[in-house]
Amino acid sequence: MVDGLGRGRHTIGGGLIGMLLAACSSPAPQATRSGGPLKPGIIARVGSEELSAEFVAAVAARQGLSPTQASEWVVLEALLAQAAPSRFEGSGLVAVSQRSAHARALLDELKAAARRTGAPSEDELRKLRDERWMDFDRPVSVRTAHAVVIVKSPADDAAARAVAERIAAATQGALDPQKFWELANAVDAGSLDKRVEGLPLMTEDGRAVYLDPADPRRQRPPRFDLDFARAAHAIPAVGGQSGVVKSAFGYHVIMLAERVAPQRYELSSLRGKLAAEVYDQRSGQLLSELLARLERETPVERARNVEELTASVARAP
Repeated sequence: MVDGLGRGRHTIGGGLIGMLLAACSSPAPQATRSGGPLKPGIIARVGSEELSAEFVAAVAARQGLSPTQASEWVVLEALLAQAAPSRFEGSGLVAVSQRSAHARALLDELKAAARRTGAPSEDELRKLRDERWMDFDRPVSVRTAHAVVIVKSPADDAAARAVAERIAAATQGALDPQKFWELANAVDAGSLDKRVEGLPLMTEDGRAVYLDPADPRRQRPPRFDLDFARAAHAIPAVGGQSGVVKSAFGYHVIMLAERVAPQRYELSSLRGKLAAEVYDQRSGQLLSELLARLERETPVERARNVEELTASVARAP
């Protein structure tokens, strides 16, 4: 994959790569035979296209080439680009490649514009820290095992509480979740709905916490009942229990299985960690504004039967 800067990206077969690399070690093609002397600052002329020193320097820096290698590469690339229209005439391939290259160049310019506005501000960093709170502003969180007797109607309230009290008595002394579940499951709830389960880490205000950055549940973490979360955080030590706790769902007995210390970063320490994301958000905003304007100015018509039309296209073997 070679980046020709402004010419798009081209995937080139291994044989052609070898030919081009070999060409880059040979004398540069003579590109000035018929156009007269090169202008100041122009490295080469290929047909009517002039290749500037600035452009060659950018290619050299991007690809890790010497100036001579970069100048030879851009000449070869220009020759291939000029041969493409006749080679692929009627296929639409050149137009597609040019369109993609122009779009990519514009996206790159938006990214550059996002950086030109300056270093991330405190407001931008604070907003990102709030969005990424599990990583950068996480309060104390606890993991629990619990048993709940569901109250489906007011008539169930007294009986549900009585079952929960029996569970609390039966699980006293259980120091690990497995033993707690075993003892809680052994308590007969009669006709009432009883659930015994482990829950993920949660904050005192009920937010679920997933420490693994790759966990998809981070995208839409659930919230737990506030009374339940506060009762869980009030248990003083791992292995301890809450007694009977009332929530919007019913009566719980909660065992504290784990307590995780908070993790908080000051804004000053996040500038380096989150700068790339700030720039991405800025360029995304610039892109949204640009697309909104372009869609107002440029009519766009879409077929309704996209799936049907694309499915009917014959696929080449």
